[in-house]
Amino acid sequence: MKLVWFFCKQHFIFNKYRFLLISFISSLILSFGIFFYDKAADKAAFLMQYSIYPIFIILIGKINFRNNMMFDVKHMMSLPMSKKEVIWTKSLADVLHYFPVTFVFLYGFYLGFPNYNVFIVGIILHFVLFIANMIAFNKRIDFARMQHAQASFKNSFLWLNKTFDSMLFIFIIMLTSSIIIGGFKNHVLMQQYLMLIFCSIMGFIVYTKTIKMLTDETLSYLMLRRDLVRIGVKAMVIGVPLAMTFYSEKFIQKKLKNLKQVSPVVKNLNKEYEKISLKVDDKRLLMAIAQQNTQEIETYLATHKDLPWDIEILGGYIPHIAAGSGNVMMLEEMLKRRPELINMKGKHKKRTPLFTAMANCQLNSAQFLLDHGAKLDVQDIHGDTPIIFAAKNKCYGGVVLLGHSGANIEIANKKNKTLQAYIKGSGLDHIINQKSPTDKIKRSIASEPK
Repeated sequence: MKLVWFFCKQHFIFNKYRFLLISFISSLILSFGIFFYDKAADKAAFLMQYSIYPIFIILIGKINFRNNMMFDVKHMMSLPMSKKEVIWTKSLADVLHYFPVTFVFLYGFYLGFPNYNVFIVGIILHFVLFIANMIAFNKRIDFARMQHAQASFKNSFLWLNKTFDSMLFIFIIMLTSSIIIGGFKNHVLMQQYLMLIFCSIMGFIVYTKTIKMLTDETLSYLMLRRDLVRIGVKAMVIGVPLAMTFYSEKFIQKKLKNLKQVSPVVKNLNKEYEKISLKVDDKRLLMAIAQQNTQEIETYLATHKDLPWDIEILGGYIPHIAAGSGNVMMLEEMLKRRPELINMKGKHKKRTPLFTAMANCQLNSAQFLLDHGAKLDVQDIHGDTPIIFAAKNKCYGGVVLLGHSGANIEIANKKNKTLQAYIKGSGLDHIINQKSPTDKIKRSIASEPK
């Protein structure tokens, strides 16, 4: 601890003006956040966003080899300390630079996520910065040696190797973090403890790599037999998933272009894919439902335990996609699994699959839904019923179908308009008021008195 205290004290003396500048910037961010924002969520977003920038700038400054404000690696190695002590002591002492900004960040985090333990989050944050300092130390060692490598075309391949290393490192961090946060979204303490464990593992890996960088100078130069194999393996690890993703996207686009008649649902799905991020398998399933591609649907069902019920797209969920594209087979499969989905409402406009069938005038879907208990008089956020929605979309066949199925034509929407206002002049009002063609008309016998 004496060494850490010594380094901290020297850091403060050596960088006191920078420390004061960072403190001033942090106080400005904190003051602006408190003064200009009233809501806790807005205040938290502002404080967290703008406190990240100074942290990033400080970290980049530590990596920059030409930064004269940093101790030179050679000077530190001349101290009467082992290499291990130099690495962890220097990295730990460097965390001091971030304290004013991390205080602002943690305050913002506390306002935005009150269900998290801010003390544990603070430990995780400073642990991450400790690891980042070790990475910066590693890069300063590496950059000092690699100045000579830039002069040779052969050694320029070493930069490719370093880039692949960084990409893999970032990918592992993002993947693991997303698994921890997504997999335990209802268990905050478990998230925090797992993040601590993950940071410990990553810290050990980075610490080991930094020790190797100090002891093995050849790591900063290209060794053909060693590095070309490593570059090839890393290129495959990175390139194969990217190529598969690219191929899958191209496959979906090709399928779309080969369609002779593209339904509105397919067109809208294709546009929506550009706005939201979905798994490739889920994209294929949605497109297969819209295109009524039975083979693709069966492939998905064979390889997945259940359907992605929670995917919200085009204002609804997968039952809405099936109803809007006329995929009765898929609707039947869904209702076998979850019968309550017959009246499943969209998140925002509160429309059931029957609305979607009317929007695209898919009468087969509508008839199937009606036969299985779809509600006729349910209203969306605008007060429209399915029969009014059908009239709005000029699906007059749907108007007749719903009218003969017993839809209440007297219900008014929030504009105080009934069905009559939307079918006026179309001749449908006469048909709607007639009995259903399926109803039997009772004929009187000629001998009976009239």
